[in-house]
Formats: sequence, C-alpha cells, structure tokens
Amino acid sequence: VGVWGLKPALAVPLLRLKRRLQTPDPDKPHPRPPPMKSLFLSCLLLLALALAAHAAPAKSGAPRSFASCAGISGKACAEIIRAFYPDMEVSIVRDGAPVTADYREDRVRVYVDQAGKVAGTPRTG
Repeated sequence: VGVWGLKPALAVPLLRLKRRLQTPDPDKPHPRPPPMKSLFLSCLLLLALALAAHAAPAKSGAPRSFASCAGISGKACAEIIRAFYPDMEVSIVRDGAPVTADYREDRVRVYVDQAGKVAGTPRTG
C-alpha cells in the first residue's frame, strides 16, 4: 500500500498531478483582479437597481387619470391631484408646449388652454 492508502501505480500519477497544480506555469499569466473601471460600473449598476427597487409604488386606490378635472382651472385640478398624491410632482403646462417624452409614475402634467382651463385628462406618467 502506497501514498493515501492507494496502490503505487495510482499514487504516482496523483502525486505528479498534485505537484503540477501547486507549481505555477511560467508561461501562463497570473489571473488579474478586475479593473477598477468595471468594478466601479458594477457598483454603480447595483446602486441604480437598489434605488429603482426602493422607489415607492403609487398609492393604491388613487386614480391613474383625473377625468373629473376636465373644464376646471388648472390650479384647482393641481390641488385635487395633490390631495391624492402629496408626493407627486404636479406641473401645469400650456397645451401644445414642448415637454419630455419620458414616462415617470411620480409625475402628473395638467395641460391647460389659453384661458387656463384643463384641456385634456391629466394622467400619471
């Protein structure tokens, strides 16, 4: 009985394999740690995902659109919306004015005509 309780015919190849694994090959480069740039980007992505997951969902039971605001003044409509969504960003925008096309659930735009009356149905987003 040889090394590790094995027959010498099996122990010798295992010892050679062990030695080869323990001594580094001079032709192979050592593995490098990830560059700082990719580590920084990974941390930044993880932070963005954590912030997105932490964002507060819309208040349940509150309407997603406010059809009852049609025809009233823009300021009165903004107050009605703030009653449902106190943390919502409510902005009064003249109908036809250029705005960004991004979708945000924490925002409501109230479009008003020349007289300051609500021109369409305000919606979240």
